[in-house]
Parts: sequence; structure tokens; C-alpha cells
Amino acid sequence: MHDLDDVAARTMKRVAWRILPLAMALGLVGFVDRVNVGFAALTMNHDLGLTPEQFGFGVGIFFWGYCLFELPSNLMLHRIGARVWLARIAITWGIVVVLTAFIQTPVQFYSARFLLGVAEAGCAPGVILFLTYWFPSFYRAKALSAYIMTWPIGVIVAAPLSTSLLSLDGIGGLEGWRWMFILEGLPAIVLGLLVLIYLTNRPKDATWLSSDERAWLEETLKSEHAEGGSEKISDFKTALKLPIVWIFATIFFMEQLGLYGVTSFMPQIVKVLSGATDFGTGMITAVPYLIGLVALLAVSYFSDKIGQPHILLALSSVAVSVGLTLAAITASPLIALAGLTLCISALMCILTLFWILPMRLLNGRAAAGCIAVINSLAMFGGFFGPYVMGVVKERTGAFAWAYIGIALLFLIIAFVWLAIGRRENRAIRYRQIDSATSGL
Repeated sequence: MHDLDDVAARTMKRVAWRILPLAMALGLVGFVDRVNVGFAALTMNHDLGLTPEQFGFGVGIFFWGYCLFELPSNLMLHRIGARVWLARIAITWGIVVVLTAFIQTPVQFYSARFLLGVAEAGCAPGVILFLTYWFPSFYRAKALSAYIMTWPIGVIVAAPLSTSLLSLDGIGGLEGWRWMFILEGLPAIVLGLLVLIYLTNRPKDATWLSSDERAWLEETLKSEHAEGGSEKISDFKTALKLPIVWIFATIFFMEQLGLYGVTSFMPQIVKVLSGATDFGTGMITAVPYLIGLVALLAVSYFSDKIGQPHILLALSSVAVSVGLTLAAITASPLIALAGLTLCISALMCILTLFWILPMRLLNGRAAAGCIAVINSLAMFGGFFGPYVMGVVKERTGAFAWAYIGIALLFLIIAFVWLAIGRRENRAIRYRQIDSATSGL
């Protein structure tokens, strides 16, 4: 047993150091290139003549390309392997980001954002699926948390970096926001090449593991797949018939609507509320995400301790509602920023906790397919959120009514989470009673 434990620890240490840095880099660079448009807007909107509604539409149309091509992208990853396909994703999205530096009109802005969605489609669910190929269930939660953490870190990095690059205005005859897209697009291309060189598709191909390490990992993953969990669903078609899967997709859609609706305009909101310079705006914008990162880690810890993610999801949803309500009704810039900080921190917690529940229900092919389906449908919220925010801003001159609408939405979500939790706890009690009576 001691030798087996030693092999397991040694194997997973090597796997973590080989796989996680690349997975986390994909998450980090991808999120930087997804949200940097919000910082570019500080000067780009004026140069291109973009109204708030046009900007919101352009930000959101990214998700049409992303959603339409996400499931096909995941199928291609499964068919030809993660190494080639994730490298293709990173290289093509990097090229699109660089080319965005040369847009001249609103229509070109829309086209660039749509193509970025097409290029990046399948990256997040692809990485999540890829991690299941390498990490047994008792290591998987930590690996997934490490990947998800890169999303708030991406904004923390993008905020000061992007606003710093805006200061390159005039160099080479290009505006600062154009330099920002060029210099932030190139790392994705380099990362794609590194993925192509260093990533390994499956444990059986891992020549960097010793024979006993490779054997242990393959056998452990094979055993888990064979067992499948007696209470989990492995068949994809069966899973799609479950109402709870579509409830998850609807909830995640609403959460993405709130997330991208608020975060896409966050730099512009912060600039108006604070009156700071572009760089100062970037630094202030990073603060809510930094606090959100701490909250994310704390919530992950408490979720493991209490084993009731529904409660924490409901509380986080209420926190989003409270934060947005404060931002909507106050005349104080400081209180408004505090409310938005509470909102974004809670949204980061929701992103961390959400996938725990589908993975309790699903296994194998059902888990892989439903990750893509839920995420694809939910990403449409990323279109409607920024677009609705832009329309409200243009029609009313402020974001207050959009804040109130999203706040009400998250109150509803909180009650839904509590209802799901009550139903799951009841099912667990019934199983316990059945187990106890069957032994009599």
C-alpha cells in the first residue's frame, strides 16, 4: 500500500507540473484577450465612433461565434486530440486579436469580435474535458479550481496591462488601443506553439512518465470510467432528457448575462465614477477581481467543508443582487464602487461553485457532452448582457435600470438554487433510508 501511495503521489505531481501550467496559461491568456476590449473602449469607442449600444452589440456578438462553434469544436478535440486542437484554438484567436488592431469601422469591429468567438470556441470546455483525461476524481476538483482561478486573474492582469498599453498612443502612427490588441494577441500565438510542443493527448502517450506511473494512472482512470458511479448518468442522450440539465443551462445563461453585462462596461463605469486616468482606471478595476479571487478561494474551502454548494450559490446570488442595487440607487461613487465590487466578487464565487452540481449528477460521455451544451447555451447570456446594458445606457443615460433588472434576476436565481438543494437533500435522505431498510 505504501508503494502504491508513493507511485500515486509521484505520478500526480508530475502530471500537475506538466499539464496544469499549460491549461492555466490558456485560461489566463484567453480571458485577457476576451475582456481587453473593455479597456480598449476607453479610447477606441471615440476613434471608431461607437455608441454604447454598438459597443455592447460588438462585445456580445463574440458569444454568437463562440456558442455556434463550441460543440463542433469539442467534438474535433475528442477526434483529433487536445494537443493539436487546443494549439489551433490559441494560434487562431491570437491572430484574430492582432488583426483587430486594424479595424476602422463598427462593422469591422463586429466582424472581429464574431471571428474571435469562432476561434476561441471550445477552449474552456475543451480544457475542462482534457483535465478529466489526466486527473482521477479525487484530484480533479483541485485541478479544475486551478483552471477557473485564471479567469479573475486574467482580469487582474488585463486591467493594468491593457491601460498601460493605451499610453503607446501615437507610436508608429497607431493609437494606443491598436498596440494593445497587437501586443496582447501575440502571447496566444506563442502559447499555441508551446501547447503543440509540450502537451500530451492521453496518459498512454506520456513518455515523460515512468512505466509504473503510466500504468497506475491508466488503470485508475480506466477503473473510474468502468465504475461510472452507480448514481451518475453516463449516457449523453439520457442526460439531455433530464429537466435538471436544462435548468442548469438556464441558470448559467442568466448568470453569464449578469457577469458579462457588468464586466464589459466596468472600465467605463469606473472611469466615470472615479474620474481617474486610464491607468488609474485599470488599477481600480482590478481591485474587485482581486477581492473576488480571495472570495473564490474562501468559498471553495467552505464548500468542501459544509458539502452544501446550493447554500453558497444562493448566498452569492443574493450578494450580486445587493451589490447591483446599491450601485443603482446610491449617489455616492464610493458606495457604487463598493456595490460593484460585491457583485463581481459574488459572480466569481458562482463561477467556482456552479460546475460542482452537474458533475455530481453526470459522468463519462454525459458529463463531457453536457459541459459543452450547458456552456454553449449559457454563453448566449454573454451576448444579451452587454447588449442590454448598452441599450439601457443609450436610452436612459445611465446603467441604473439595467442594474435593477439584473438584481431581480439574481434574486430569482437564489430561490432556484435553494429549491434544487432541497430536492437533492431529499433524494439523499431517501437513498439513505432505502439503504438502511434493505439491510434489515
